[in-house]
Amino acid sequence: MEELLQWYGIRIRRGGGSKVIAYADDLAVVVSGKFPQTLCDIMQDRLRLIERWTKEKGLGVNPEKTDLVLFTRKYKIPSLQLPAIGNKILKLGESAKYLGVVLDKKLNWAQNIQECVKKATVALYSCKGAIGRSWGLSPSIMYWLYTVVVRPILLYGVLVWWPSLNRKSTTEALQKVQRIAMLCICGALRTTPSEAMCVLLDILPIEIVGKQSAGCAALRLRELPGWRDTQEGHTAILKDVNIPDTDYCAPRLNFTKRYRISIPDRKFWSGGAPDDNGSLHLYTDGSKLDGKVGGGVFSARLGLEICFRLPNHCSVFQAEVAAIQEAVEHLRTREVIYNDIFIYSDSQAALKALDSVTCSSKTVADCRRSLNEMAEQSALHLGQANQVVIPIALRKRILQLLHDGHWGVVKMKQLARSYCWWPGIDKNIENVAKECESCKTNSSSPPCECSNWPVAMRSWERVHIDFAGPIFNCMWLVCVDAYSQYPYVTQMKTTTTADTIIAISAIFAIEGLPETIVSDNGRSKRPICSNNFVPAMA
Repeated sequence: MEELLQWYGIRIRRGGGSKVIAYADDLAVVVSGKFPQTLCDIMQDRLRLIERWTKEKGLGVNPEKTDLVLFTRKYKIPSLQLPAIGNKILKLGESAKYLGVVLDKKLNWAQNIQECVKKATVALYSCKGAIGRSWGLSPSIMYWLYTVVVRPILLYGVLVWWPSLNRKSTTEALQKVQRIAMLCICGALRTTPSEAMCVLLDILPIEIVGKQSAGCAALRLRELPGWRDTQEGHTAILKDVNIPDTDYCAPRLNFTKRYRISIPDRKFWSGGAPDDNGSLHLYTDGSKLDGKVGGGVFSARLGLEICFRLPNHCSVFQAEVAAIQEAVEHLRTREVIYNDIFIYSDSQAALKALDSVTCSSKTVADCRRSLNEMAEQSALHLGQANQVVIPIALRKRILQLLHDGHWGVVKMKQLARSYCWWPGIDKNIENVAKECESCKTNSSSPPCECSNWPVAMRSWERVHIDFAGPIFNCMWLVCVDAYSQYPYVTQMKTTTTADTIIAISAIFAIEGLPETIVSDNGRSKRPICSNNFVPAMA
């Protein structure tokens, strides 16, 4: 196909007026213009070129598998002299299918959505066949099947047909499939509102997920040379999204690597930092703390201490790679030349990305380029710097230094993981924090002991009630059985005591009276948990 595209492009470069798109053995020829008969004539000329190439290669084009569609919103189409392949005149069809996406002549995507719904329903019912009310796959497995298998089928090619998600008919068709999946996951009654199940299962409405998927795909394609951001049609997904250039780039292969990468184990660092022996050693690190991202470079021999900031939306991985590149750029700027240069980073992910032959990150690609240029002057080695293993004699002193500012357990563990390690360090840190008298005295809240509710032995032995929301501009009363974990969710207009009693009475009318009712002692729920409510219900 690549040879055909090159051959075809050379012969139509002057005339223009058409575009050829190919993937594997599927070929699409697109001709645009105002006059239908002119389009047919241009299409006939392009088909002759393709036939000519296939005959030279001993191949052929099957007219029976070729679809011809005139994309227009006009109702009246004049009689046309349609193009032909060989002696077979092509018929004008209502739609065409390319790479699994159905394109109808008016591009309203109704047929494509019906196809997606049909395929997703078949996949969902194939999974549902292994599920019963009291047996079968667990809810977590069913949730995974829906989000990983069924929903991608339902939203296949959503980047090009996402504008139809603004139509009610489209969202209703997609929501039916999602509703069936949510019923399979939670085992709720058929009358349970879809909004309530979305809240319980943390599943967004399907139209929001579709636009989200289309936006992510558009961001990836935006970095490719073939993307045309016309701000119309499907490209309008990025119209109201103010996102700067991403770090993503088209995956590329690069087998040029003049530097060496090694990832030693902890024993390599048990004796401390390696000896210089006439070589240069640099240490890099990247971090993200309190929403701020940055990195640093250190070298004792050069007296080098560099700190730099990155935009807050960057990741720790990008900071680690940027720190390595910053070290290389500094050496090139100062024209530092050693026979051997060692750069150490504590990020194994960054080192493996620099060692891989494939790359889809601009930051990694730029760092590779700088490393290869530096490796032309000096032997360049990259390695992982693990934490220093502290011997037994010094561990007590290290614990004192970690708790010098009376930090909490979490902060002490963060500091320790950045610099040192020994077996059982987490437990030692917890003991130091617990035994500190100053921390106990000045603690804002004394330590409390948490106890779990006893395990329920039968259905409706104990129920827990509470309000959730506001979600979808209203409150929801949630009642959960402690034994079966079965939820009842009721939409509430208000959370007054009277409305709460009416809602909870309707639930008890179905299941019967529970032995114990547990709430957070809210004002509207106190009468329900009082001694007078259950006798009145009985």
